[in-house]
Amino acid sequence: MKLFDSFKKITIGIYTSIRRFPVPLLFSTFLAILLMILTKISTYPSRPIEEVLKRVAMAVALGIPLSLCARMLFEKRGKERQSRLIVYSLGSAILPILYYFFFLKDLNMVSVTRYIGISLALYLAFIFIPYLGDRKNFEIYVLKLFTGFLVTYVYSAILYAGLSAILFTTNKLLGVPMESEIYVYTFLTVALIFAPAYFLAQVPKSKEDLSPMEYSKVFKVLLMYILMPLLSVYTFILYLYFGKIIVTMQWPVGLVSHLVLWYSILLTIVLFFIHPMRNENKWIKGFSQWAPLMVLPILLMMFVSMGIRIKAYGVTENRYYVFVLGLWVLGIMIYYAITKSKKNIVLLVSLSIVLLLSVLGPISSYSIANHSQNKRFSTVLKENSMIEGNHIKPASHNISKADKEQISGILHYFETQHDLKGIKYLPQDFKIENMEDIFGFAYTHPTSPVENEYFYLMIEENHKLFEISSYDYLYRFNSYLNKSQINDEVIDVILQSDSNSIIVGYEGIEIYQKDLTPYINKLYETYGLPQGTEAIPSEEMTIIDENDRLKVKLIFHNIEGQKEDSQKIKIENMDVNILIKIK
Repeated sequence: MKLFDSFKKITIGIYTSIRRFPVPLLFSTFLAILLMILTKISTYPSRPIEEVLKRVAMAVALGIPLSLCARMLFEKRGKERQSRLIVYSLGSAILPILYYFFFLKDLNMVSVTRYIGISLALYLAFIFIPYLGDRKNFEIYVLKLFTGFLVTYVYSAILYAGLSAILFTTNKLLGVPMESEIYVYTFLTVALIFAPAYFLAQVPKSKEDLSPMEYSKVFKVLLMYILMPLLSVYTFILYLYFGKIIVTMQWPVGLVSHLVLWYSILLTIVLFFIHPMRNENKWIKGFSQWAPLMVLPILLMMFVSMGIRIKAYGVTENRYYVFVLGLWVLGIMIYYAITKSKKNIVLLVSLSIVLLLSVLGPISSYSIANHSQNKRFSTVLKENSMIEGNHIKPASHNISKADKEQISGILHYFETQHDLKGIKYLPQDFKIENMEDIFGFAYTHPTSPVENEYFYLMIEENHKLFEISSYDYLYRFNSYLNKSQINDEVIDVILQSDSNSIIVGYEGIEIYQKDLTPYINKLYETYGLPQGTEAIPSEEMTIIDENDRLKVKLIFHNIEGQKEDSQKIKIENMDVNILIKIK
């Protein structure tokens, strides 16, 4: 009976959800169908329709949070007239169509990040719309949604596992033929049809008042005795690091910004949830009062670190997002520190606004990054007297390597993230290959002071036959080990990746050794980034060498590695044919 009652309860909940949120569930069902079609199409060679379907699927997915927000607004206003519901349905359908034609013309960095930002802002709006105004217990409402999401996730995972087991057993034991994609279809059905319907059944109505309730014991233990102590210790460690910076006067760059940012975001979430029980004991009350103040100097350290990075390399979208999110956290911490009557809904409303401003309008990440990189580009050209009117003239002197790298880096950034047409002074038909004609020097791959540069060099696949008749032995192997060895009765071949060298032994005696570093350096400079995976002619991926004991021929199929901060090439993998002739 209990099983039947549980099943009945779930069925009633899903039915209620369908009646209350028909449009969002139609969108999610349509999305599931589109993704199933895409899954099937992806098994065939790439087709133009695949790109179109991806963009349609994104627009349909955007309709889910959009229609949820519209529904919550109607519920909040208490207007359930048929005419208003028709407007709600039509608006929810038309806006994704308009978004498809205006903002999803192509799938690139700008369109994808804008889509993510707008989607997140709409989902946040779905959460806070019912509590706009002077309503209490917002934290309880958010926790109820979060709990409902976790329960839905667990139920969906169990349902998918069970259905997959049934399909697998039916296929293997009963011999019923099934397509391999059936498991993907099952996942999409559970994730986009069952899960949304079950989750939305647990969403309280906009006018429903949630009475103050005690957090569960598990949740209180998580907050009070795990997260709050961990955050306190982490704060202490960051202060020690802050003191080290003051003593050494060496400001951090790179990783510290992300460490501080994610710590600050977690702290914000904890402060959000402990707000309703801030007067329960001294530990929570003290943490609520002092944590926002203690994090302010740490955030200042993060901004100084980011400022150093931005001054050196300008603003990019990633730096913009980290900086703006840091500003949002700073604003929230100041709000917590100086405001007595706090409303936690401010967190979600402000974050939603920040997300929209970051991807839309004149202060969006794209506008600011474009302006910043163009300013850097103009500055370095002017410093080297390379601007004549509104055009670039080739450098009349040998400009520094740093300036070459800076110009090349800006060009590479626009080529990969935006469009070269967005750079001032460039000819309309400019391509990276034309760089030497326009600038007077070839592309110079920028070196990073923080991160190693990874590269992958591969041979041109022309299925060419290699002449081996003049050799006694042929070996081919691929290894990610620092030392790779082939043992033969008379021949030992060792590839040492740590020293980029090949050693050949004959009857226990070393008869040949060669350092491959100069050769690989030359390949890297010619075919490394930004070209990345450009196929290299087989002649240039071949080394022929000999001494008085042997003749050796190396045919590299691919070389993979990284260029370290010290500019040293480090090989991580070599796939190579080795031909040996003993004299």
